[in-house]
Amino acid sequence: METSNNVSKLRRILKDILFPVEVVPFFQYVKGLKRLPSDRSMCVLAYTDGKENKPECTYIGGEKYVLVENREVIDPLLEVLTKHFKNLRVRVINVDNEMFTVDFFNVAPDKRKNDYIAPAIRFVNSYNGKKPASASAAVYRVNKEGKEQFLASGSKHYEFKHHSDNGAVQITKISEQVEEMLKEFTTISEQVERLKKIEVSEIGKTMEQIVPDAKKYPKKAISTAIELVSYESMLLGSTPNLWLVYTALAQAVKQNDSKLDQMQREDADAIAWENTLNFADGQIKPAKKKK
Repeated sequence: METSNNVSKLRRILKDILFPVEVVPFFQYVKGLKRLPSDRSMCVLAYTDGKENKPECTYIGGEKYVLVENREVIDPLLEVLTKHFKNLRVRVINVDNEMFTVDFFNVAPDKRKNDYIAPAIRFVNSYNGKKPASASAAVYRVNKEGKEQFLASGSKHYEFKHHSDNGAVQITKISEQVEEMLKEFTTISEQVERLKKIEVSEIGKTMEQIVPDAKKYPKKAISTAIELVSYESMLLGSTPNLWLVYTALAQAVKQNDSKLDQMQREDADAIAWENTLNFADGQIKPAKKKK
């Protein structure tokens, strides 16, 4: 396995989100601004076009703001994951150079089946204060047609709030926690198999119970999700089940034209996963079949 070459290749793919960034007092960023004794505002400067060009202030925070650069977490993740994933790949979502999602996953085309899933690790961060830096277990899925899907089906193993003083210690432990995140995939696989065994007769009603909050999951996306469940059930030659309900909800909210931003759509995916598991556990009442 050509680990060093693979890491270099992946870094080239990730280069657009590894630009220099720093935190400086706000009065230093705005020339000619007189600093007041009570003003301790800090500005996050992003050098998206290199250090030689003027930076952009992406966020103004308080004096306790602590910056987590993408490279601080991504570099150790790359080094560790190349040892675990023979065919490590990445998917990057960059929202205005301010919010970022990176999915690290393993491609094993020789093992793809009708509904193939593999472990993934998701890194999320922001330079605008909207999201803490986090790493969590996730799922890479390939359906029968070969379409890829990235699912927020795991729990967070690392989170760094930008106004915390203990983050530097957590960053040094990120590589140690990779093992825990990968082990969680075993639990997720068991949950997936369980969901596949729970048949769903009233697809629309079930979805409305799983994602009842229209502010977090747009109602119009449910119509798209219903069609996706029916279509995938047909491809697999199976009865609609809770696993297909969840994957359809996750896919529909990400492709549907709504007012949700990228991070909100990923959050909607995570909510759908948690609520689907709750539904399976009976914590959410199932829809009754029409007589």
